[in-house]
Amino acid sequence: MTKRSVHNLPGLAPEGAVAPDLVRAGGLFFTSGVRGVDLATGALPDDPARQLLNAWHNLKALVEHAGLSTDDIGLVTNFIDSQDYRAHINPGWLELFPDEDNRPARKTTSYPLPAGVGVELQAYGVPGQARQRIEVAGLTHRDPLPNGVRMGDYVFSSVIVPWDLATSEPVVGEPAQTDQAFDNMRAFMEQAGGSVDDIVLQWVYLNDFAYQPYMVDVYVETWPIGAYQAARKTYRYPMGGQIQIQCIGRIGGERANFEVPGHNHHDPIPMGARIGDLYCSSGVSGVDPAGESQLEAVEGVEGQAMHGLRNVKTLVETGGGTMGDIGHITVLVQDYADMPIIDAAWERAFPDPADRPARQVMKMGQAGRSHAQFHMIAVV
Repeated sequence: MTKRSVHNLPGLAPEGAVAPDLVRAGGLFFTSGVRGVDLATGALPDDPARQLLNAWHNLKALVEHAGLSTDDIGLVTNFIDSQDYRAHINPGWLELFPDEDNRPARKTTSYPLPAGVGVELQAYGVPGQARQRIEVAGLTHRDPLPNGVRMGDYVFSSVIVPWDLATSEPVVGEPAQTDQAFDNMRAFMEQAGGSVDDIVLQWVYLNDFAYQPYMVDVYVETWPIGAYQAARKTYRYPMGGQIQIQCIGRIGGERANFEVPGHNHHDPIPMGARIGDLYCSSGVSGVDPAGESQLEAVEGVEGQAMHGLRNVKTLVETGGGTMGDIGHITVLVQDYADMPIIDAAWERAFPDPADRPARQVMKMGQAGRSHAQFHMIAVV
């Protein structure tokens, strides 16, 4: 019997959507991208401010339709089509979460969304667990959001920036910013009642990939090779500073890493990390494990989608789970025009429309011959 249950809010998803609006997996839930559609008319307003407000209202309606509450949300990610839309985020945010001591973690990421779409909201949560605000002195956000929250055993951070905790100002120099961001991540987890070894998944955003080797050195100092390591995804992301970090953790439970035989990473990171029931992957690509290269994806989006999802299956099963334990998959693409091919592979991997993970599709992080990459979160 699967642990996964799916919920759809009428009128929310675009016609032909192949992923559910919200999925409950084990003791967590995950949404797909929640757009600012007018549920009464099915139209997306031209005004991005109206889209953002609609999206907040739709997120609330979706979680309540699934028998949940906005109090169950631990993390909201705002995916916006333009950095100019940041100014429109807070009105709906403050409407849903008016109590400054009881707000979820939040991250905003900008990348090209499909035509006409100004925003997609994504939420992760833990039903029935109160939010415990986590605040690190010197790291308080200038927007109305916490550094992060703990909900039961689960920890969700907002963006972690390279500020000197004594001055609340950015440190100077790319290596110093990397050191500071990792130190602040450590302080955040300790404030949550754990340590960096309780992090299951880390996202790293770099302004300049020339400094990635130094970041990898700091990662390995934090999680040495041969010991438990957090899963990681690194993005090239334009911003004023050099680095930002975000993480998800689970405090308590056995730690383990898992690999996909025949599929390696260029960096010394694990393919998957599991603490207790929370199991997250690094980037899973369309590598043919029986092919000549264990690093490079096969040619073409069709083969990459097929092998990528097969590798996800191998990974979740290697870690003790099944495809039915996956609550959310992020799909990184180079071109939205490839989505019909990726969707066909998705439907083969998850043939039952009433038993699929939630999904976020991002036109981000893929270039050259790489057309599709998959990142899973499972509750095993």
